[in-house]
Amino acid sequence: FKMNSRSFAVSASYDPCIKYWDLVRGKNIGTIPHPESQINCLSMTDNGSQIGVGSWQRVAIFDAETMAPSPLLAFESLAKNITAVGFQSEGRWMFTGGEDETCRIFDMRVCQLICQKMCTITSSVQCVVLHPNQCELFFSDNGGGVYCWDLRAGTHESLPVAMIPSHFVTSLSIHPSGHTLYGVTSQGTVLRWNLRGEGKTDGLCEGEGSRTTSPTPYSLFGTGYALSCNVSPDGRLIAVSSSSSKVLILDSKNLDVENELSIGASWIWNTAFCSDSSKLLMGGEKRLHLVDVTTSRPLMMYEGHVKPITALAIYDHF
Repeated sequence: FKMNSRSFAVSASYDPCIKYWDLVRGKNIGTIPHPESQINCLSMTDNGSQIGVGSWQRVAIFDAETMAPSPLLAFESLAKNITAVGFQSEGRWMFTGGEDETCRIFDMRVCQLICQKMCTITSSVQCVVLHPNQCELFFSDNGGGVYCWDLRAGTHESLPVAMIPSHFVTSLSIHPSGHTLYGVTSQGTVLRWNLRGEGKTDGLCEGEGSRTTSPTPYSLFGTGYALSCNVSPDGRLIAVSSSSSKVLILDSKNLDVENELSIGASWIWNTAFCSDSSKLLMGGEKRLHLVDVTTSRPLMMYEGHVKPITALAIYDHF
């Protein structure tokens, strides 16, 4: 199969360590020990040079080129688990969310991580995604809320969501156009919000919510727990992983199921599309699997972890 020669991925598990993979050759080409705690989330800068790591009471940045065991930067005075981490497109700042009910912005332009901004809610943060405009963060909590944090105005607002008590949005993803926000829930449903038009409801697709109206949930898994959703780089597909041993590939326009992928693992915590949107990297049990999203054909398997994989990130830019 064809891929960029600089295509690589990083993954973390309960080992605890971070492994660095050559996606084309299928080989582990580096390992960073992380004895401090298990790793909850990973992210990579757009140029692939740095790895963001969220764990227990700490967020750190490691050098992806040298795979040095010591982080370039770290912030260790946090409470509880960091559940989400990501980077601004030019690598000027990073964002986090955590069980301490707070999202944070950290300045990366000096030789230390400095918390510039904070947004606090009333429940643990489940996930955080950055809008392509680089000015809005969307995040969810385990109390059933979904929020938009406007970084320019310094304010946040709730997005409407009709959620059954004790259920919540587990993962969010934004279409590359910035027009649509997708979410999956602990009850195995998918939601979508139209982010255009400042809350106008004209022109919405069936079941689609907006900044002022609740979306209609579409059921995906009868009894499964949706764990992650990722929109493909071309915006055409959505990959939804679950606790029911499968990953569903959805059409982003009508949410129809295009394909169903399985890698022999019960819980598939995360996935990542390659840059051409035709291949999907999935982490299940102790292995990573690269699969053709159209034909379901296995392309590569990456072995090296000895415990279940908890997070992954991919760099595959041409």
